[in-house]
Amino acid sequence: MSSGVGIVTRIQSVSPAISAVLLDHPGVYLRTVRGASAIYGGEYTGMPGFRFTVGRIGDASLLIGLIPPYPQAVAEAVYELFILGIRNVITITRGARLGRRVEEGERVVLAKAAIPLDGVSQRIAPPGTPLLASAELLRGLLAYAELGVLKGSVNPGTTVTMQSLRMAWSYDDAEEYIGLRDVRAADTVTAPLYALQYQFERLNALSVVVAERPLTPTPRPVETDARALERHDEREADLISKILIAAVETIKAVAGE
Repeated sequence: MSSGVGIVTRIQSVSPAISAVLLDHPGVYLRTVRGASAIYGGEYTGMPGFRFTVGRIGDASLLIGLIPPYPQAVAEAVYELFILGIRNVITITRGARLGRRVEEGERVVLAKAAIPLDGVSQRIAPPGTPLLASAELLRGLLAYAELGVLKGSVNPGTTVTMQSLRMAWSYDDAEEYIGLRDVRAADTVTAPLYALQYQFERLNALSVVVAERPLTPTPRPVETDARALERHDEREADLISKILIAAVETIKAVAGE
């Protein structure tokens, strides 16, 4: 564990936490922090889009973080968190379904592996390096999900990590992977997160992708129905909150929190 202040995160201490759950949903982050039974050291507000709180969530001491959902952001945040003492990281991010492999009732993809199309991962781990989840965290969260409120909603699989999911060329970048065995989702954080495990041998990482929407050849830059967008956001927030509970339970079991 190092002492000092994170340049990007502005975190001064992660104590007593050794595990973190990182989100890209501001509402779920705020709800979780407000529901903590204890807060250690207050909230750390880093560079724009980065917010972190160390607290007692359920029965576990955890760092809860809000990060922008981009490859550079997760790489910067986790790099600093590891140096400061975090050893287990679960990210819960919003991505997109690829093809028809993820049914409507299976909207949560536990990323067993990531295909790096993001431009950041290969600067961390050499090209061709298999980018894999922590087997222990993967087994733990899957086992909990099969018993709890996520039963029937979780699909282990591979995700394609890209720079963005919303630009006109995003579908073209991922198209050759659609229909391949176990390739189920696209996202923007998994590959650099998994690549960091090769740089930091003691880092254990797992990415959970909420794939509510499909990745389409013609992304819509504007939602035409405000109420439909609001309902979609509510469904995502509810699902992310359930995954967060499963993540906390997994960390308790794996890290002995």
